[in-house]
Amino acid sequence: MGGLSFRRGSGRPDRSPSPLPGATRKNGEATATDVGVFAILLAATILLLAATRRRLLLFVMDPPMASVVGMRVGRWALFESLWLGLAVGLSIRATGMNVALAGLLLLIAWLIRGMRRARLSG
Repeated sequence: MGGLSFRRGSGRPDRSPSPLPGATRKNGEATATDVGVFAILLAATILLLAATRRRLLLFVMDPPMASVVGMRVGRWALFESLWLGLAVGLSIRATGMNVALAGLLLLIAWLIRGMRRARLSG
């Protein structure tokens, strides 16, 4: 069954199949490949921050001014969204869906709490 084994008597898989041949993954367990991918992502992020520090700071702090000085704000926003989406997707893949689901539930509770406070104060 590839990298899939079953616990005795439970009828549920003990390990989920990994996309890499010969590698198996427990739920919420990062493999050496995941660590390598995150190391590459971190190195690329540091290099991009070092190379575009001033432009990135302008884009984050004042997008209208960045547009006035000639930066393509739409492209920067698209790249930022893609980069964050890649990081979040890889994080969910490495940690398992249980951690992501718990985080989303906490986020929803946090948002509801903030909206409730805003309604009570205003």
